[in-house]
Amino acid sequence: TLYMTAGIGTVSGELNGTGSLALNGGVLTTDSSGFKVPVYVQNGGTLNGDGDLTAKSGFYWSSGTMTGTGKTVVGSGVTAGVIHTVEYGYNQPVLDRTLVNNGTLSHEAGYFTANLTIASGGVLDNRGTYQFTGNTGIDGSGLIVNSGIFRKSGGGGATNLYAGLNNVDGGVLDIASGWI
Repeated sequence: TLYMTAGIGTVSGELNGTGSLALNGGVLTTDSSGFKVPVYVQNGGTLNGDGDLTAKSGFYWSSGTMTGTGKTVVGSGVTAGVIHTVEYGYNQPVLDRTLVNNGTLSHEAGYFTANLTIASGGVLDNRGTYQFTGNTGIDGSGLIVNSGIFRKSGGGGATNLYAGLNNVDGGVLDIASGWI
């Protein structure tokens, strides 16, 4: 496992095996050739750069910013990825680049309910399954593009979407609990 807690770093190439990259602070830049990793975890800091960062089998994001012209790609091998936006007093995740989801991401709620923020330069491009497991939502002026399954599977209340939603051909909106 490669941990980054402060400072400035640049990655490229591929981390093989079963290891992970954990960004907890500082600024991590992906160069134009990109970076592939089995598991990507972000609990703070800033992911930046013009290269794509691809998570092949695991993804967890609870705090920090994703920015830059590159994409963050959640691979089809990610079957239990998490966006965790529930801790009071912590900076919530901010998306200011394109996040392409080809796997399964659960946007989970807990004791406190908070939202993922998609800034004006951010796009959540869902091609897999994106599911709200509670009454969390999405803030910001960015865009959600859904060609996969966009689901609310938990929480009896509202999931508010302030970012624009473009449900393209083949996209499924599945509201099994509460409302969006």
